[in-house]
Amino acid sequence: MAVRKNKEDVFLSFHLRNTRNAAILSFVVYFLFIFAVAWFAIEELFTVFIGFSPVFIFLLLMFVLFYLDLAIAELVYLLPIALSAIFYGLWFFDVSIVLSGMNGPMLTVLNIIVSFVFAAVLSILHPQGVDKVQGGLGFKIEHPAPIVKDSKEDINFETTHAKPVPSVLKLPDKPMSVTIRGIEDKCKAINFVIGRVYSAKRGGSKEIRGMIGIPKELYNAFSELVQGDEVVDNKRLLGVVEQISGRLNQLDTKESELFDLKRAKIEVDRAENGSDTVLSVLSRNDKDPVEEYRSEALEVCSQVIEYLKMI
Repeated sequence: MAVRKNKEDVFLSFHLRNTRNAAILSFVVYFLFIFAVAWFAIEELFTVFIGFSPVFIFLLLMFVLFYLDLAIAELVYLLPIALSAIFYGLWFFDVSIVLSGMNGPMLTVLNIIVSFVFAAVLSILHPQGVDKVQGGLGFKIEHPAPIVKDSKEDINFETTHAKPVPSVLKLPDKPMSVTIRGIEDKCKAINFVIGRVYSAKRGGSKEIRGMIGIPKELYNAFSELVQGDEVVDNKRLLGVVEQISGRLNQLDTKESELFDLKRAKIEVDRAENGSDTVLSVLSRNDKDPVEEYRSEALEVCSQVIEYLKMI
């Protein structure tokens, strides 16, 4: 008998698991950084830790916000400034002998920079992204999952993330629940692969990347078109998703039909006459599963398009 699992539970499990993994990685990197600074500066480990304590507190608060789904971009990027300002104030008023012996202004600036680096990296690595989490009212990334039906009421949801599998998107009754952010996720991943494979050193160019990539203006429009519980403009959203679908299908076009490549400084696995498709070149020259990214994005796009045409 299939076990029924609520969609919110599926997302919650995915969200908590990735938040935990991101937290572990961040604190490991932080403490390695502290050890490295202490080693090269020939300072006591505790002293260095106190000097960069605003970064530690920032990471702690940020992952608490992630865990509670209350993080917003403004808060995440203001926290480093506020914490560093407090650190500077404690140094300025000599509240501690340890602090008074430090270079307060320099450490204040370094704390802000290091915290911003963590925030920027986590905005890419974390599944929600610092700039996409909007205090629980923003969009949650729901990875489509296989659905096994035993009856009309029994549905088995099994989620996979590390290794994508063919999926079926069960479109909901309400526009707010349409899984849109999955498309944005895959488009960004594909653009990253295009940026690596079609870099200048590999015979590519900014013009070529712009020609075959998915314009960020398209998936960034989701923030305007879907707000809270409602799709603001169904027709415009339909147009955006159709354009993204067209860009994804264009990856099946041969290179020779789209552009002329420059001489590459780094060898690339492709046909010299340009008879390979863009997708095949991307797949053979990058470790990311770009073909799976594209097929999943197209699957979601087609079902979202069908859904939007019905409402």
